[in-house]
Amino acid sequence: MLTTTFLQILLSTTALPCWAPQSGTRSEPAAATNQGLAVGKSSQGTLKLTNGSRLHGLIHKTRKGWSLKWGGKRVSYGDNEVDGFVSREALLRTFDRLAAGTDTKQAFAQAELALWAFENGLTDKAWPLLGQLYARNDKVPGLERVEELAARSYLEEFSRRQKLETKARRIMLEANEIKGHPIRQAKNQVTPRALVRLLEMERSARAEKPEPTQKKKRRKKSLTQYAKSQKPAARGKVEQLLRDYAEEALSTHRRILARRALMEDSKSNQAFVYRLAVRFPDGPNRRDILQEIFDQNRVDDAATYLSRQIRYDAPLLIKARTAEVLGDLGSPIALPALRKAKEAIASGAMKRKGGGGVGSRAYIAVTTQTSYIRDFSVEVASAASIANPEVDVIESGTVLDAKVMGVDWTRYIIYLDGRLDRAIAKITKRAALK
Repeated sequence: MLTTTFLQILLSTTALPCWAPQSGTRSEPAAATNQGLAVGKSSQGTLKLTNGSRLHGLIHKTRKGWSLKWGGKRVSYGDNEVDGFVSREALLRTFDRLAAGTDTKQAFAQAELALWAFENGLTDKAWPLLGQLYARNDKVPGLERVEELAARSYLEEFSRRQKLETKARRIMLEANEIKGHPIRQAKNQVTPRALVRLLEMERSARAEKPEPTQKKKRRKKSLTQYAKSQKPAARGKVEQLLRDYAEEALSTHRRILARRALMEDSKSNQAFVYRLAVRFPDGPNRRDILQEIFDQNRVDDAATYLSRQIRYDAPLLIKARTAEVLGDLGSPIALPALRKAKEAIASGAMKRKGGGGVGSRAYIAVTTQTSYIRDFSVEVASAASIANPEVDVIESGTVLDAKVMGVDWTRYIIYLDGRLDRAIAKITKRAALK
């Protein structure tokens, strides 16, 4: 406890070298910044702006202010826009002094130190600290702020001129489950948050595109024509890439990370993950999705959405799998839909007509044709006799002619009935234990 208090005081009171002190009115910020770097010189470090943001990288001091390469472009700031500059060497010395007074057994103190390192661009020092926090599996207050800065730093490691889709693909391909590697473990944990940032950036970029100025002539449409003309909103490339990874990636670890990113995003992407739980039969994929739903505290949302599969005219096999998922979720919200489906089975509303003589007919033929000389026809001329061969073909093989007379749905209804009973029993038992 004493160590944590000491770190908090040290973080708040340590005056970093060459930073102008904050006061009621900024007094000569240019004089304070000029102490950190001579005019015409460049150095790695952190530039603190008056608006509170901090820029990291190779910073150059000019006569009128400061310049650095940011976002693929060279940007400049005047002395009145900058609070101060700190070189990387000075930051490392301050970090070593803070680390020496930090108890590594205190998770909160370690998180504060990692936060300070991310804020000042010392990512090589911050990532191992964050990886150690994840390895300890401690619930640390303020960890979300550290993760947010870590996700931002992770995206800054890639070229800023790359397309968002390329960044998302590279992040997913680098996601490897390496045990005992704190930096890799930390980046794996931060990957979903970084991917969500890419999704938000993609939506913002699409929203800023100017709409076409040409106005189409309005035509009166019937309600049916209007419904057909309404198409779902197109998805961005990053969103489609994450959906493909969540469903079809060969690596189980990458599928989990993609689904976690979608679960932290919009309602439509959350519903997509809920549908994946139904699409996959009982196995590792479904268990991982259900565990993610529990971790995100979205059990009631998932139960509300999946209950529609039971209510409406979905295929019987889909209804049966949905009942299994609802039973595993254990939310009482799904009970009305499950009981209504039971009533429909008891009343015979789900029975399908089987038998009948009207159906589709089809055939398949697998044959082999063999040519042979059947005979010779002899033509007699005045000076010679000519034998002309007569060629014939033998065809052999199999021909299958079939006709669908009807389908018996009884077994599907029995299967669904059993899954409904099991789901209702699970939910009722779980509610009784609470």
